[in-house]
Amino acid sequence: MLDSYSVNLLSYVSATCSSLINILTGMFKSVWIFTRSASNAEGSH
Repeated sequence: MLDSYSVNLLSYVSATCSSLINILTGMFKSVWIFTRSASNAEGSH
């Protein structure tokens, strides 16, 4: 049986992990879009 402190800690850790994953995926997407647009610009010249 978990007490309220453990439940709060678990929810906090899971929320932090999910937000970190969201930030990392957002950064990866922006970097991927940037490299794709840069390679497209170089290919068009």
